[in-house]
Amino acid sequence: MFSPDLTETSSHLAGAFTQTLSVAGFARSAAQIRLSTLSPEPLWISPLRLRLAKLVRQGHIWEDEAPKIRADILTPFVTYASLIATTAQTLPALRADRAAVRGLLERLHGAAESCAAKTRDAATRLQGQLGALSMIEAELRDSLSQARAGLAHEIRQVTAIAELVGALLDRLFALQDGITAPRIAAGTTFYQTPTTISFTLAGELGREMPFLTLTDTIHSTEGMAYDRIVSDPEVAEIIDTLVARRTGTSASGQAAAMSEAVTRMIRRLHLQVAGLSHCLPALDRTWRAEAAKLAAALRALDGGADPATLIDLSTLPAAVGNWRALADLAHGCVTFPSQNILPGKAVALTTEQPAPQTIF
Repeated sequence: MFSPDLTETSSHLAGAFTQTLSVAGFARSAAQIRLSTLSPEPLWISPLRLRLAKLVRQGHIWEDEAPKIRADILTPFVTYASLIATTAQTLPALRADRAAVRGLLERLHGAAESCAAKTRDAATRLQGQLGALSMIEAELRDSLSQARAGLAHEIRQVTAIAELVGALLDRLFALQDGITAPRIAAGTTFYQTPTTISFTLAGELGREMPFLTLTDTIHSTEGMAYDRIVSDPEVAEIIDTLVARRTGTSASGQAAAMSEAVTRMIRRLHLQVAGLSHCLPALDRTWRAEAAKLAAALRALDGGADPATLIDLSTLPAAVGNWRALADLAHGCVTFPSQNILPGKAVALTTEQPAPQTIF
């Protein structure tokens, strides 16, 4: 049949789209990273600041390329579904004309190969984005390694604070409902809760110094995530412990530990997309398999086969139904960000205080 497995292909299509949503969410978060000036500034801060600027620029590059990447993933399903439906409508009147049937199949074959090429291009562009982020992550780690090298006398305190920063980010991530392929396919509605974390440094005489501000987005399916976050005892406990741990650690040491939040965010992005890395290659195989089936039918016709005896042509109506379902899913992915993601109540967390505060 001129159609892939509907369930499997639907999963791969929604999964590939989910990858683009994950990168888009990270790009938005990267653009909102704020690093305040310290006085005096440690030597490692300046290179870190430059590399954070590269991260922001990479996020802007993604915003420029994302529309084409998504279009190259989704649009082929819509255009091919339309073409095969037209072919199915036209075919009965032409079945006795081998040349006419061959012309219809040639059009489908060319379209399938074009769809495969677009999918491969999308995969290449997406991997290019992830590769660029990996390079920036390595540069950020180099800056933080240099920072730690100058903090050997308090490395235990720095490590403890860094572990708490990571635990806080991990806990916030665990409180959300992931935008997964099955949920996209089901048209699930999400609330999007902006969550800002202000990492401040404990100075002399209890003075608080702003240092690093991160903004992430927490998604939830059953009401807003705000209530989950502000009432979560683990979030409050981690922040309380983090506030206490800062005492006795130098400002430079606190800053180095808190800066690791950025590399933790990049690592989390890679973990999110790694589980879906098979989706785009699978879609490429789907299109290539479709092209191969059409090529086999063309060879059969060239060998003198009667079009009426080709099984794939007799099952064309069923194939049209599968492609129509895939086109509907692709269209649902296009409209998903605007129709299925609703604004949620924003939350602010700060290491100055043990409890989150609402942003009004």
